[in-house]
Amino acid sequence: MTDLSLHFTTDPEDSLNINTNPAADNMVAEQSSNGRRWDDPPEEEPTAPPDTKTTLILVNTFAMRSPYYCGSETMHLSFTPSGSHLVAALPKSKKPGSGMDTHGPLALALWSAEKGTTMRWNKAQIGRGAGGSAVMPVTGPGVIVACPYIELSAQCSDPLWMSRLEVCECCDDGKSQRLLRQDHIPIRAPMAWSPDRTVLVGVSTREPSQIQVVKIQGGHKGMDVTAEKVLMGHTEEATQLAFLPSWKGDGRALVSAGKGGYVRVTSVESWRTVKRIEIGARSPASILKMSPNGKLVVTVWGREVVLWYLDSGRVQNYNLNVVRQSEGRPLYVSPDCQLLACRTEEGFDVSDVATGKFRGEYAWTGNPITSAAFNSNATRLAVGDYCGVVQMFDIIMALRQLLMGGGERFPSGLKPRYLS
Repeated sequence: MTDLSLHFTTDPEDSLNINTNPAADNMVAEQSSNGRRWDDPPEEEPTAPPDTKTTLILVNTFAMRSPYYCGSETMHLSFTPSGSHLVAALPKSKKPGSGMDTHGPLALALWSAEKGTTMRWNKAQIGRGAGGSAVMPVTGPGVIVACPYIELSAQCSDPLWMSRLEVCECCDDGKSQRLLRQDHIPIRAPMAWSPDRTVLVGVSTREPSQIQVVKIQGGHKGMDVTAEKVLMGHTEEATQLAFLPSWKGDGRALVSAGKGGYVRVTSVESWRTVKRIEIGARSPASILKMSPNGKLVVTVWGREVVLWYLDSGRVQNYNLNVVRQSEGRPLYVSPDCQLLACRTEEGFDVSDVATGKFRGEYAWTGNPITSAAFNSNATRLAVGDYCGVVQMFDIIMALRQLLMGGGERFPSGLKPRYLS
């Protein structure tokens, strides 16, 4: 009988210090020779994120107030394609002191981004359940916005939810007109216009995992709308939509992200999925932005930032909690996919999209920030708060060495608004 006791002469604890594998790498051998166990904690803690160095300056230029009453939370803030105006959705109150109906409609507010003047849109409002609006990509003086409704029909004895789509235009003189009003169009936000302005897509009010495609015909004197088809690639609710700037192979292509964790590129012409990736994130996509050349898709899932390069198929991702020193909630990605604005406990800051590296910050002492938006060339940033006030900031990058003395952070008590 073979004696097995020789195999157990070494104490189990001591055996952890023995390198039984002669082909082990040099690092393991060195640890064994130094008397360290393989499962010992490291002598030094992992390095923290790099120190924050300011490489851009945020200059507060002016403030714009809500045309409605106090307490209007600024939501869905966005610049027009030309950068001349700002559009936001705000809770609407009937009279001062009546408060805001949490289930009531949202009204559209329009500001001049150059002068800060307010223009009222009395004809444009959206049902709260519709979730937002979509600005048509028109670079002219007028602003055209698609506004969805979800409201109870007054023509039926039994409560019946009705879907409605309106398209309104507002000019620089403040006058507005309704270009389209069509009932029973099952569409709600998020929505997106095609680059040629002939197709509007949005989440279906009947099934949130489906994307409704609507064909728009007509011009400034009136429009016609036709519900064409439904895209059914997602298995759960779609939360973000954006059209590719150009698509050579199969006509118009739509980029969408949903709660199911997928980012999809779908041909609107053939209804087929062209490309897709799966994101293992716990939160649904809150931001989706396309680069102007259509080669990069940036999505934000909670605090996970994902960059998808469509040409090569490469995917890059990082967690904001790892690359940042302070906690931040993502608000908006610039149209050129270069900058990310985040809300912080001290105010808000701007970081680099590709790396998450800190670029600049602003100490905010007002009401809580609820929304933000960059203009098309990322030279201006608008920030809206809980009480309907929108602050406009100019973004300056070339003066950092002169003003900041080598890129250090702002001295205590000094705010960027004084650096003009």
